[in-house]
Amino acid sequence: MSVAGYQRVEPNPIRLIEEPVSDDYIVLTQRPGYQAEAAWQNEAERPDFIEVNKLRFLRPYQGGGSSCRSGSGERRVKTGSL
Repeated sequence: MSVAGYQRVEPNPIRLIEEPVSDDYIVLTQRPGYQAEAAWQNEAERPDFIEVNKLRFLRPYQGGGSSCRSGSGERRVKTGSL
């Protein structure tokens, strides 16, 4: 594929803010059906399942409870180039 074949990505800041982020956000992109797999459901096998499949979970300070809200409760969106 040539460089001309790539599209310019214009992220939607509101959608990014409202996207729910749980501790398994990255895992769901790596292996969407991981929760249905037998090795995940068996708690004794779960640590090996995580290691073998190289699953990555967010740490508590990285997602879940974090949000992009200002102290006043209003959403802030930074616009412009990154």
